[in-house]
Amino acid sequence: MEGEEKFCATSLESLIDFSVERLGQNVRVLPTDAGKKQEYTVSAKATMIGDHKAAVCHKMRYPYAAHYCHVIADTEIYEVPLVGADGTKVKAVTVCHLNTSAWSPYQGRSQKFFLF
Repeated sequence: MEGEEKFCATSLESLIDFSVERLGQNVRVLPTDAGKKQEYTVSAKATMIGDHKAAVCHKMRYPYAAHYCHVIADTEIYEVPLVGADGTKVKAVTVCHLNTSAWSPYQGRSQKFFLF
């Protein structure tokens, strides 16, 4: 996307460095709880926990640590409580993009870590 900053982080240190350089010293790491593979249902109202700009890092399938990171603006970050079919409770972090006019209609995203 136009204006999006991208980076391939091959260590936790480079992931943090990229995020701090783009967002400043006051960042928080918000991982989505792993949970096991099963059907989940939203169990309560989502809570907005950040807005404006976020660095999002997606784990890549490589034999070593690699994350695709990108900085996105015009966002709202939410924490969503979920309950699994077996009663397991987890919290997911998700980003709402406030302007998707430049996106392909087929563009999909998954997330793992959010820093803002």
